[in-house]
Amino acid sequence: MLLEDQKTLAQQVSLFLISVACLSVLGCDRVDLASLPPVPVVSTDSFAAGVRKQLDEMFSQVGEDPGDRKLNGELGMALQAYKQFRAADQMYQRVRMLDPKNFKWAYLHGVVLEAMGDVEAASLAFERSLELKTDYPIASVRLARLLAARGGVDRAQQLYKAALKESPDLSEAYFGLGQLELSEGNAAEAVKHIEKAIQISGDFGSAHYQLGLAYRQLGDAKLAARHFDLAKANHGYAADGNDPVLNELLALNRSEQPFVHRAKMLAENGRLAEAETFNRMALERNPDSVPAHANLMSMAITKGDFKAVDSHFKKAVALDPKNARLYFNLGMARIAEKRWEESKVAFEKSLSLDGTDPNTFVQLAILGKRDQQDDSVVEAHLRSAVSLEPEHPLANWLLAELLTPTVPSKAVVLLEIAVQNEHPMRPLMFVALAKANAGAKDWNAAIAAIDKAVEEADASGNAALIQQVRSFQGSVRATYIKRSKDEGS
Repeated sequence: MLLEDQKTLAQQVSLFLISVACLSVLGCDRVDLASLPPVPVVSTDSFAAGVRKQLDEMFSQVGEDPGDRKLNGELGMALQAYKQFRAADQMYQRVRMLDPKNFKWAYLHGVVLEAMGDVEAASLAFERSLELKTDYPIASVRLARLLAARGGVDRAQQLYKAALKESPDLSEAYFGLGQLELSEGNAAEAVKHIEKAIQISGDFGSAHYQLGLAYRQLGDAKLAARHFDLAKANHGYAADGNDPVLNELLALNRSEQPFVHRAKMLAENGRLAEAETFNRMALERNPDSVPAHANLMSMAITKGDFKAVDSHFKKAVALDPKNARLYFNLGMARIAEKRWEESKVAFEKSLSLDGTDPNTFVQLAILGKRDQQDDSVVEAHLRSAVSLEPEHPLANWLLAELLTPTVPSKAVVLLEIAVQNEHPMRPLMFVALAKANAGAKDWNAAIAAIDKAVEEADASGNAALIQQVRSFQGSVRATYIKRSKDEGS
């Protein structure tokens, strides 16, 4: 935006806010329609047919009744849902003059103004929304974030803490506090707050990036690098806050894409029931959404509902017969059903359509090992997986187990990569690392690895895993200590 345009916009917003304030003070119920900002002109030609029809109808309704608060507000919300922020801004200006005491319009206007980069106007809108409704903590968080960016650290901290008092599980408030602590040089406190945000929300890119900065400040280069990598892997994912007003935009959105994206994020964070709801909302908007069918296949596998798996596969593959992910999901379903040969056929089909997914190579390696294929075939699959994703924990672990009997030193290198990443099987990876270190006759490292395996298993709370790992510890640890002493003498 040009500087002159920014000045003009700022002047318009200032005049608008003065008008809203005057109306609020005077308590006027009637507004001269001629004084309202004009209804924006938006070309809907580039939108999907369903979205185009929806917006055209809403514009027509406002044209027929330009003073209707609900129609003006809902058109603003629809425009916001489709990221038409300039047009949404104009509609919110209109509805806030028509309905100046309604919290929702002030709050949503603030969100739009923030998205447009108008920090000052957004701050004023959030301030007004909190005057109208004091118990909406996410509004406090949004205002705090803007104040902190402009140097208002003390007030921002107060707002974050007030939000957490109102809503103790608000991840954005913890994240905001962490950012403030980091900016003040308190890296250890920052880590506590940001890790709490991730614990509540699941992984999101900006949190891992801030953790990377914090650990760099603490002098832990290894952990810093790990979180910078996680930031890249989770780029595009945001904190999952409790924002019922903003969630109302979802009902107005006729595009399936944001629902599919949201479902994927929820599923990756283990929130399967919510993920299923969002996938079904995606299918309501587009019954031919292949990503939604693919997501629902994955969730049906988790529930053991293989009829649903087959139903979604049949519908989706008819729409997109060259979709590798559909065949990969089918392969995972067949493994769960112990239909081994069919799973292999499905994975091979997936691989023929897309040779860039390391997980397909890993599954073929696991099946090859089960079928007692030559180790060279299994190894080739695993090396392909590692070449595509060098830090793939499962691929490195399985490849290391193949190499441990002959070249344990190389297995150690692979396992040290594998255990750097979060994985449900990490305790067993530490067991494998203990064995590889023992093969390399590094007894102290072997003892440390087996002890770490037990520590990780205990932390998982998985009773079967704990028993499995502990069964190794006693006899193996004693053996390693004895050999260490024998070789030392």
